[in-house]
Amino acid sequence: MNKFIKLAKKAGIEEVLVTKSVGEKTTISSFERVVEKVIKKCISHYSIYAVYEGKKISLHTENFSSDCYQEIIEKIKQQAAFTLTDEYAPVCCPKQKYSSVNVNKDDYEDFTIFQKKLIVDKIEKLVAKDPLVLKCEGVDYGESKSNSRLVNSNNLNLHDSSSSVCVSVCATVGDKESEPENFSYGKEFHKIENLDVKKFVNKFLKLAKSRIGAAPAPTGFYKTVFSPECFASLLECFISKFTGLALYRNVSPFVGKVNTKLFSEKLTIEETPRHNKAFHQYVYDGQGVACTKKKIINNGVFETVITSLYSARKLNLPLTGNGFGDVDDYTNLLIKPGKHSKKEILKEVSNGIYLTGLDGLHAGVNAITGDFSLKCEGFLIENGEISKPVKMMIVSGNFYKMLNDITFLGKKLKSFSDGWILPVIAFGELAYSGK
Repeated sequence: MNKFIKLAKKAGIEEVLVTKSVGEKTTISSFERVVEKVIKKCISHYSIYAVYEGKKISLHTENFSSDCYQEIIEKIKQQAAFTLTDEYAPVCCPKQKYSSVNVNKDDYEDFTIFQKKLIVDKIEKLVAKDPLVLKCEGVDYGESKSNSRLVNSNNLNLHDSSSSVCVSVCATVGDKESEPENFSYGKEFHKIENLDVKKFVNKFLKLAKSRIGAAPAPTGFYKTVFSPECFASLLECFISKFTGLALYRNVSPFVGKVNTKLFSEKLTIEETPRHNKAFHQYVYDGQGVACTKKKIINNGVFETVITSLYSARKLNLPLTGNGFGDVDDYTNLLIKPGKHSKKEILKEVSNGIYLTGLDGLHAGVNAITGDFSLKCEGFLIENGEISKPVKMMIVSGNFYKMLNDITFLGKKLKSFSDGWILPVIAFGELAYSGK
């Protein structure tokens, strides 16, 4: 990589950044207690970002041997010749101070493929044993490890790694009085030794069987409590509108509203790149800029615009370490928890709906206006407790108005492998279309 950068600089290329990503994956899938496939993959991928004649160029390849260096340099020059814009976009940052992190060590090599197959078989056996499980659709075990290296023409040379184990199961459950329900559940771990098979299966069965008898609730307005998973999926549709790139391109409703109170004082959203509950801790972004902890929304005030090399330059804002590829993106977003347990929140809400799933997140969301209309499922809340499961309903509202209508925030945080660290959140009334 360093040799390529030297050749590129010699060829007149002003800036060069190369990232190498090596991904190792193992997947074991079982159906009716027969292992259908065991797949092991190792893929190397290279991303090259360059500035030639003031124009930013990006290339991606799996072949980055020294024999290809000259060909890649020529492709950079050819792309620059056909790039119409003369707008300068930097790709290299200077050397910076970086924080250290505690890397979660994996234990994959301590277990043989045969031992991993036994884990899959045991899960399927325990699930199929339950009388309310009509059919176990299958069990999947997956492990992944990634290693990356980032080198640029400012003598930056950085390394990063991450790993995780994921186990998932799908089954059809039902009883004589209701239609069968298909339910999937998965959980991610840092190590195989952290997987308690019986606990995992019991959790799956409890969740799956709670869906038996699900039906639409009457159309109306209901106080709404979001599970952490459910709210994370909705928040992901809107969070990009707070980025520097969205503000610069004028595709955000928050242009000109930085340092303005927009939402409930109860809402604080922090970016915590190295949070100890996060599955992956970030030291630097995809451009080599150091990642830092910051408050995006602070007690309802839109406080921080995240930036990349490009958006920081365009908006004349500080670098925040959020440049990934060609976008501004977040790492490990956390909603500051409140003081109530889930049980206490349900009691305070008294009657409403506890949402656990949303569907149609791409088609049913307008990220500019905040409006959404989505298929949903969850449970009725009656007399302060979870009661009947509901499904085949449409929930409608405005996300940005919702953030002004927060009533309770849970005190227990739940982390997800895609970077969300969230509590249970209760809001005022949303519109539901049911039976």
